[in-house]
Amino acid sequence: IILFAQGTQVMAAPFDIDDLEITGSPIPVLQRAWIETSPQTMHLVVSRNGTAAYLPALPDARPSILLVDREGTEPDLLSNPLPFTTCSDPRISPDGKRLALSADGFLIWIIDLASETPMLVSEKGFYPVWSPDGSQLICGSTRNRSYDLFRIPADLSQPEELILDWDNNLRSAAMAPDGTLVFREEIPGKGMDLFSWADEKDEASIAPLLDGPDDELAPAISPNGKWFAYVSDLSSKDEIYVTSFPEPGARIQISANGGTSPAWSPDGKELYYQDGNVIMA
Repeated sequence: IILFAQGTQVMAAPFDIDDLEITGSPIPVLQRAWIETSPQTMHLVVSRNGTAAYLPALPDARPSILLVDREGTEPDLLSNPLPFTTCSDPRISPDGKRLALSADGFLIWIIDLASETPMLVSEKGFYPVWSPDGSQLICGSTRNRSYDLFRIPADLSQPEELILDWDNNLRSAAMAPDGTLVFREEIPGKGMDLFSWADEKDEASIAPLLDGPDDELAPAISPNGKWFAYVSDLSSKDEIYVTSFPEPGARIQISANGGTSPAWSPDGKELYYQDGNVIMA
């Protein structure tokens, strides 16, 4: 195995010491190691027995999670700095007491909002999605050759569990109130399609949800489970559409000048999305 820096990420690749060549695809490891970019320096050493020692990355600038209301105020959701440099895909638990998010590439954290205690739950995951009862997260993972779907108990009572392994990359996307999982497949030469999975114990229950010639992604299922919003590039740019769920019907275009990241209000009466740097309702 050879370790090397790629940007701000430590990568590991199988290496043939006799032929002096890499024999497999590099994968990201040790996401918390400190890597300077100018000049690029990886603060990491490996002992003869394979133990790695490294300096942790402790940047001065930390991300903030903000709450935004109709008046545009932006109070910090958390008063303490977060233990990572970048974050995305924030998802509040069904009971409103915890926040799951992706951070620094392939880390998944759960933050207790009352105590502001962060808990690292995965070092090889992204796009966390809460189950309806808040007991687990479904996420994509880099553990295998392609991105597959894993289940993580929110209390870490069990290790991560592989639930779906396909040849193409998969990404978790949304979960309906009845537990139906919606996920995205990335098909080489075609693009991105959406699938629904009604019963995790039965792969035969996986069915195409949207598999047209356009890219379909970022589904958000309404609180009553009857509708879902999603992003499509059917018009040559990303726009927000809504259609029925679980059986798609006529699509209604919601955005007029581009849109991403749809999200429903808790009562299902409003749909939020991003239009560039603007949040629309």
